[in-house]
Amino acid sequence: MNTIRHFLITIVLTGLTFAQMQFSGHIEDYADWDEDVIITGSVWVDDQATLIIQSGVTVYFQQQDMDDDGIGDWDFTINGQLVANGVVFTSYAENPAPGDWGGFDFTS
Repeated sequence: MNTIRHFLITIVLTGLTFAQMQFSGHIEDYADWDEDVIITGSVWVDDQATLIIQSGVTVYFQQQDMDDDGIGDWDFTINGQLVANGVVFTSYAENPAPGDWGGFDFTS
């Protein structure tokens, strides 16, 4: 009986998928990310805006290289303030590699 129960629990847990927040665009005022996020386009933290990313969050960048220059197209531009301690920024590719995403631009 315990084997059957364990098998059924395994099937149920294996079938679960966890949604992750997706984001692209402008942060115009204040934002607080407290869960993993997939970046699906360029991100701008506008002048006078603040983005806080909580410790333990992973920020994934979808790989997109439309101009085939070997560098991902999505950038993260900070014109305001970014607070991110204990945060991982990485590619969302199956095999992450340098150049999968553009990088950070700090303008303030």
